[in-house]
Amino acid sequence: APEKPVDYSSHKLIKIFPKNVKQLVDLRRFGSDFKMDYWNAPMPDMRPVLTLVPGEKIGAEFLVALNKSRIGFEVTADNFQKMLNAERDENSRNLRRFRSFFDYQSTYHSYDEIIAELQRVSTNNSKVVYNSMGKSYEGRQIPFLTITNTDVKEPKKTIVFECGIHAREWVRVSTATCLWMANTLITDSINEELLKKFEFIVIPSLNPDGYVYSHTVNRMWRKTRSPQRGGQRGADPNRNFDSHFGQAGTQLDPSGEAYPGVKPFSEVETKALANLVLSKRGQIAAYFAIHSFSQLWMYPYGYTSVPPPNYAQLERLSTRAVDAIRATSGLVFNKGTIARTIYKASGSSIDWAYDSAGCKVVFALELRDKGQYGFILPPSQIRSAATETWAGIKAVLGEL
Repeated sequence: APEKPVDYSSHKLIKIFPKNVKQLVDLRRFGSDFKMDYWNAPMPDMRPVLTLVPGEKIGAEFLVALNKSRIGFEVTADNFQKMLNAERDENSRNLRRFRSFFDYQSTYHSYDEIIAELQRVSTNNSKVVYNSMGKSYEGRQIPFLTITNTDVKEPKKTIVFECGIHAREWVRVSTATCLWMANTLITDSINEELLKKFEFIVIPSLNPDGYVYSHTVNRMWRKTRSPQRGGQRGADPNRNFDSHFGQAGTQLDPSGEAYPGVKPFSEVETKALANLVLSKRGQIAAYFAIHSFSQLWMYPYGYTSVPPPNYAQLERLSTRAVDAIRATSGLVFNKGTIARTIYKASGSSIDWAYDSAGCKVVFALELRDKGQYGFILPPSQIRSAATETWAGIKAVLGEL
C-alpha cells in the first residue's frame, strides 16, 4: 500500500537568531544533541537559522536549551502543515490556470510532468536532445537535456547544470532554475550566441525517487530512497561522491540527513552522473551544482578549508556572478569556498568534479532566499529566483 503522507501539524517552524560566536557554537551542538534538522547552517554572519521543532518531548527540550543559552527565536508557523497546505493550494491554482501548457514561471511540477515536458521539447526542436543517464534505485529515468546549435560543427565546450540532488529543494529541481534556464536557452533568441559556443547539459532531477517522495509522502525528504542498515532509507547523494568520502560534514547514523552511504558511488544516481561527466572529460568548461537556499555562490573545496590552486580565478568569476545578481534583483549573495562559507562537507559532486573529472571552473549555488521561507519558497518567486541565477551564470559564461 502507498505510504500515508507525513502530517506536520504538530511541528512548529521556528527562526533562531544567534547573536555571537558562543551562541553559534551552542546552536551547532544542539543540532547534533537533539537531532534537529536545521534547514540552513548556523553561519558567522549570524543570519537566522530555520528549523522544524517536533511536538514530541525532544522538541520542548530543544527550546529549553535555546532559552538557557539565551538564544532568541520566533515561531514562523505554529502548524507547519498549514504552511505546506498553502504552498500546495497556490501551486494547484497555478496548475489549473495553466492547464493547457507547462508553466515555467510560477508552478512546481511533478516528476511525470517534467519528463513529459522534456520529451515534448526535444521532439519539436533540433537544438534539443532528451536522454536518460540511467535509472534511479526505484527504476525512474534520470533525465538530462543536451542543448546546442547543431549547425555549428566544430567541437564545443560543455556547460553542466546539475539540479535536484536534494529532493526537498524544489526551487531548483522544479521549474525554477534548471527548467527555466533550459527553456530560456531553447526559446529566447538572445541566447543564440551561447548555443553556438557551448553545449549545455541540463540535469533537472538527479534524485527522482527523493523528488517523488517529497511530493507524495514527506515534503522534507532530502536523500535518495535506497535501503540502508537498521531499516533506514536513503543516502545524501551530495556526500556520496568519491572525494574524501565519509570525512568532514558527514554522519555515521543512516537516519542522518548527511549520511553518505556505505561507500563512494553506492547510489546509482551519483554513479550515473559520474559516468556522464567522465564521458565529457576535458570538454567541460563550467559545472554548476544548483541548490537552495541561502543565497551563496561557492566553489571548492568542501572537504578542507585550504583553497584550490585556481582560487584567484574562481574568486574573480564569483565576484562577477554576485555583482550580476545584485544588478538584476538587488539580492546579495555571499561568495567563497564551500568549507569557509558554510561548513566542511566531503564527498560532494563539486569537489569530485574538480579533483577527479578535471573540471576547473565549478560552482555550488544556493538560490534565494536567506530564510524567510526557506524550502517553502512561494511558487510566485520562481521566475525571480531563476532570472537572477541566470544573470550570475551568464556573467561567468561571458568570461570563459
